[in-house]
Amino acid sequence: MKIQSDLPQGCIEEEDSPFSEIPEYLSVCDILLSPQVQNSDGTEFFGSPTKIFEYMAMGKAIISSNMAQMAEILEDRKTAILVKPADIDDMKDAMIELIENKNLREEKIKDALGVELSHMIEAIEKDEDELNLKGD
Repeated sequence: MKIQSDLPQGCIEEEDSPFSEIPEYLSVCDILLSPQVQNSDGTEFFGSPTKIFEYMAMGKAIISSNMAQMAEILEDRKTAILVKPADIDDMKDAMIELIENKNLREEKIKDALGVELSHMIEAIEKDEDELNLKGD
């Protein structure tokens, strides 16, 4: 893991890391992001929520775009902070809020860990069904 001195304190930038090293990087973070944007061609966005479930299982505070599958799994201001898709200022404000408020960060972690397993299984099954439909 390399920490560059020209980045703000506490920031890590890494490119082309082996997949096996990713959990190590995530484990040192207090806040994990899942930024998404709408498809430029206007088609409905589809993204697997696997990353969200991994973040939840790791016990991390989450900031995610308020759209698609992420908005179905996460509850704004309860299990995560949801921001407007592609709104950098909204994402930045959410990051600052969680960085500056440890209690809020810990609340989001506790609430995300409390999400019922059945909800996660239901979301995964829905994604699998949608993938199967798109493959037809």
